[in-house]
Parts: sequence; structure tokens; C-alpha cells
Amino acid sequence: MPLVSIIMPAYNASKYVEQAVRSVLVQSYENIELIVVDDGSTDDTVNKISRINDSRLRVISQLNQGACVARNRGLQESKGEYIKFLDADDVLYPDAISLQVKEMLALAKDEEVFGDFDYIDADGNVFRHSTINQEQYEEQNQDEWLLYHWQMVTSCPLHRRELLMQVGGFDVHLQSGHEGMLHFAMSIAGVKFVYRPGAIYQYRIHQDPQRISIQRELSIPNFTDRVYFHDKRLSLIQKKYGFEPNGMTNYLTQRYFVMALSLYAYGANSQGRYCFQRIKEIPHTSKFPRYCSSSRLAKFYILLIRLLGYRKAEKIVKMLVRLSGLTPEQSISQSPVLFSTGNK
Repeated sequence: MPLVSIIMPAYNASKYVEQAVRSVLVQSYENIELIVVDDGSTDDTVNKISRINDSRLRVISQLNQGACVARNRGLQESKGEYIKFLDADDVLYPDAISLQVKEMLALAKDEEVFGDFDYIDADGNVFRHSTINQEQYEEQNQDEWLLYHWQMVTSCPLHRRELLMQVGGFDVHLQSGHEGMLHFAMSIAGVKFVYRPGAIYQYRIHQDPQRISIQRELSIPNFTDRVYFHDKRLSLIQKKYGFEPNGMTNYLTQRYFVMALSLYAYGANSQGRYCFQRIKEIPHTSKFPRYCSSSRLAKFYILLIRLLGYRKAEKIVKMLVRLSGLTPEQSISQSPVLFSTGNK
């Protein structure tokens, strides 16, 4: 029975951490260790955990540095052959580890299993099941699927330690989109994610300003974080596929364009120009057209914002782009939300 390390970052998680910890310790698979990384909590998170007496539980404390640093610290301290990440407000189903270990033992060394999850509210009530179209997933290029979708969130996969270490764990420069970047980087590096239907855990949705990584209001620092996110994905794509245009690079031109609109709307003109410059640098063809990087459009957009406001200006500019014939096959309205889940 391989040792499985469950790594749980926690910051002011007093309300839910005990339930999260117990959901790990009651797993039907017993050969586990649970490492809780307290990320500088100022409430009684650690006291809540200390009430639980189990030799498999270990608490590590550090100064507040964010979810990615906490998860990487847990990874460094862990001893397991397999790794599961779980947030301190989520809940593992009792047979989650047992089922996924069994599946992992039947897979190749470059493969990892992942499953579904259920949404729960602040009181623990399940209100939605998140699943994927298995046939569509298996038919599509995995790199593309992970770029376009977000359904494989933090605790869905059971990881192999060696594969996590190959990509250096979580990117500590990111404020959001942590697991999306991790899984995409692993896929680019050659990891095959094998889907097995069935909910592995409960993902809690609640509004709490003390969450270790919460959704931030639109701000220039957050926009900068997203630009970094797109830059890194572009770099990974070009490292694997070269500089020929493809659907993934074409998709990123859309994301840069959306970012540029937002940045100009917030008065960050230099950063908006940076996004347009990135679009110009991405190769394109008639099959994979450039979305739009016109500086004239940017000036026109700024004028519209002043006259009509951000929302109306955005609608008009997107309409003009569509009418110009520059819109790629996948429109902005069909693009997945990349920064809405999985980072708590």
C-alpha cells in the first residue's frame, strides 16, 4: 500500500478546518499522512487542529505567504509516493483515496487519475455536481482541453510525487489560477491525466474574507497577475509546439485582447499596449486569425469609455471586431472562466 500524503494549506480556517481534517483521517485507505501547513493564521485554526489526536496528522507553521507557498512547503515536507491537495474548507469523500490509489496502480508511470467534485454551500449542502464529457475529453488534445476548461480543480487528481517535482510544484508568482497552471504545465511536460467519473470531494463555495486565496476585485495588480498567467501559458505552448500558429495560441490572442480592454478601461494604458504587443508577436494565419491588436481601436475604445462607460464601450468594440471578420472560431462569450474556482 503506497503512502499517500494529503497536503492542506490553512489560513484563518477555524470554521471549517476540523471537518476538513477529519474527512482525511476517516478515509477507508489508512496508509496516509496529513500535513496541514498553517499559513500564519491569526485565529484559532491551530488550536482546532490540536484537539485531534492522530499520529498521521502533522502541523507546520509559517509566516503568511499564500496558498502556493504553503502547498509547496507541504510537498517538500511530505514522504508519500502519491500526493493529494485539499483546501481547509473542503471535504474528501470517505473512499476517495482508496479508489484513486487502486486506479493509479493500474496506470503507467506518466499517468495520473482525476475525478469529479460536488459543490457545497457554507452549511455543507450539495447544490451542484461538476462533471465532464468523457468522450469529448478523450477525443480532444489534452493540452487544449486543459487550456480551454477549468473542471479539473485542485483536489480532483491524485498526483505522483515525481511528476509534481518535475514541474516544481505550484507557481508561487501567481495569485490566482494556481491549479490550472499546474495541471497545464504537467500536461505540457508529458503527464497524461486519466479521467474516472465520480465525485472525489466536496468543494465549498462561501464568502469569507479570511480565505487563504480569495477572488480579488478588479485591480491593476490582479490584471498584471493574469497577464503573467497568459504569458507563461504561451511560453509553455511554444516550448512544446514551436512558433507555428495553432488553436491554443489563437485562443490566447483572445485572452490578451480581453485583458487589453480591461486594462485600458482602468487607465493602465501601458499594460494595455503590452497586451496588444503580445498579440502582434503571436504568429497567425487565415485559419488561426489574429483577434485584434489595433492601437487605433484602443484609442477609439478609450474615447467610448469616456463617453458611454465601460460596459457599453466593451459591447461596441466586441461587435466591431466581430463585424470586421477578425473573430476566431471561438468567441469571447464562449471562453471558459479561468479565475473563478479552485483557489481558496
